[in-house]
Amino acid sequence: MRLRQHFVFELLGLVALSPFLSYSQERAPGGPNGSPATLRARAETGDAAAQFLVGYQYEKGDGIPQSYGQAAYYYAMAAQWTRRAADAGYAMAQTDLGFFYEQGKGVPLDYISAYMWYTLGANGGDSRGLDRMKSLSGLMVQKQVREAMARAAAWMPKPGSILAGDQQ
Repeated sequence: MRLRQHFVFELLGLVALSPFLSYSQERAPGGPNGSPATLRARAETGDAAAQFLVGYQYEKGDGIPQSYGQAAYYYAMAAQWTRRAADAGYAMAQTDLGFFYEQGKGVPLDYISAYMWYTLGANGGDSRGLDRMKSLSGLMVQKQVREAMARAAAWMPKPGSILAGDQQ
C-alpha cells in the first residue's frame, strides 16, 4: 500500500510538473534534447528555464548523478529569476512562480502564495494559471482561497524588477 501511495504522489508530481517542463523546453535554446552540460552552462548564465530543468535532473538523477543538494540550489536560482519576471508582471512567469510555491521547489511550500501567483498569471492571460487554480483549490479551504484572492487583488508590479534584457 505504501509503495502504491508513493507511486501516486510521484505521478501527481509529474502531472503538475509537465506544464512547466513543456513551457521551459519550448523556450529553451536547443529544445528538450539539450545535453546536461549545455543546460548547466545556460543555467549558470541565469536562464531560469535551464535552471529549473537542471534542478529536475539532479532531483531525479535524469542523465546525471542524483543530488538533492544540487537540485535545491538550481531550483532556488530558477525561482529567484522567475520571481523577478513575475514581479514585473509577466503572466507566464507568474504561473511558473505559482508552480514553484505549489511544489515547494526553490521556495517554501505555500498554497496561498501559489494560488495568488496562479490567479495573477490567469488574469494576465496564461491559461495554465486557471488550470492550476482549479486543481489547487481542491487542496485548500475557502479561507485560504479568499486570502490568496485578496493578495492577488492587492498585488502591484514592482519597479526595477524587469530582467535586464527586457528593459528596452
